[in-house]
Amino acid sequence: MTRPGTVVTRIVVAVPLCAALLVAVLFLFSGKRPTNILTSTAFVPKQSLPVGSVAVIEKQARDINGNSIVLEGRKILIFSNKACGSCTYLTFPLIEWVREFRDVSFCYIEKSDQIPLIYAELKSDPNFHIIADRTSHLYKTFGEPSTPSVFFIDDNNRVMWKNTGFLITDYKRYGERIRDFSLGKTIFDDYQDNIEIGKPFPKITYSDKGTAMNLPTDYLGKPTLMLFVYSSSKASKDLVETLSTSALANDAAVNKVIVFAGITEDTVQRNLDFAERFSLKQLEYEAKEAELSRQIDLLYVLQETKDFKSTAVIEDDFFEISNRIALVGGPFMCMLDAEGQVLNINAVKFDTPDKCADLFRECKKVLEERR
Repeated sequence: MTRPGTVVTRIVVAVPLCAALLVAVLFLFSGKRPTNILTSTAFVPKQSLPVGSVAVIEKQARDINGNSIVLEGRKILIFSNKACGSCTYLTFPLIEWVREFRDVSFCYIEKSDQIPLIYAELKSDPNFHIIADRTSHLYKTFGEPSTPSVFFIDDNNRVMWKNTGFLITDYKRYGERIRDFSLGKTIFDDYQDNIEIGKPFPKITYSDKGTAMNLPTDYLGKPTLMLFVYSSSKASKDLVETLSTSALANDAAVNKVIVFAGITEDTVQRNLDFAERFSLKQLEYEAKEAELSRQIDLLYVLQETKDFKSTAVIEDDFFEISNRIALVGGPFMCMLDAEGQVLNINAVKFDTPDKCADLFRECKKVLEERR
């Protein structure tokens, strides 16, 4: 005869076992499998038409008013969307560039049916056209670029330079490149490149205290964990803090490269210069208050990582490195094998440090397999 206490024990044990079996059966018949944190945070950047490609563009197009225009010669295509905030900021210097650089034509590709604000300023300028891409023909031709995206196109419709996103701190560089292109320059070394899993990490040359450095060339020979973090992000702070307590911190067989964008006097001043030049009072206020949003600074990152093995911290205050591969914001993480092939790209904006710890445990497993 079974004692009552034994019956209760068996029932309590049986319930969780049945639940576990039920979950397993559901996954089996649904075709799904439990995913780890690397899978659930995987990030796939849009792969717009790369530099060097020839775009298949019809010679004739129609502007937003239905008028026929000819797309020939050297031209700058700006892919935009009226709902895009960065696109709005880009229009302010764009008006000046259209009026200043007359040796190239400007085509503003608007994805929505709405007339963009820039139309009122440049509607009578023969050097500027707004194309309403209602069927997304041009967007598809250029690989569905995010907005805003800017492409320099030569006489043969070859892409000579491109950049996705618009950073206020970067608008002078934009202007310099447009000037170069209008004067006939066709070779650039700071265009935005596509980054893809299974392909080599794009080669990026940058300056570190006056010394030319190269990503990922300087870190080949070992697997590399690369973090793109920035000053105003609480998630970035959690990543740096958690990495310092993970097994990866003391693993000399794995490179750790932290690309850090800080809020500095220079970045604040560039934002202020832009706001004052174009009389943007709200932006001016936000620029002055920017330091209040700082979660971490360069000194903090250097202090946290000073005892790490095989680790480098790269200052990227103006997002020059992350912008080259369209990984601005985030934070983001890339894992590379010893030959510089991209293993993973992840968006790692977590709300708890525990998820950061899970991330680095999974990274450790993957990178150990790549030694």
